[in-house]
Amino acid sequence: MKLDEANKGPPVSESALKAWAEAFKIAYGDTPQDKLETAYKSAEGMFPGKFAARDRIRELLKGRKRGPKPRA
Repeated sequence: MKLDEANKGPPVSESALKAWAEAFKIAYGDTPQDKLETAYKSAEGMFPGKFAARDRIRELLKGRKRGPKPRA
């Protein structure tokens, strides 16, 4: 399942998403792997069949540096 509007399931509760974000910050910290794309994939795996908007994830992980754009 992708975290986009096309595959929208029931939304993840705000409390569950906040708890996930705290665990993600502890697990990844400021390592080079600490990128938003990694966060999106982590949320997909944590909440299968549910929808978590990218802007909600970005907001919870605010203050983190964006990684380089992936090359096509």
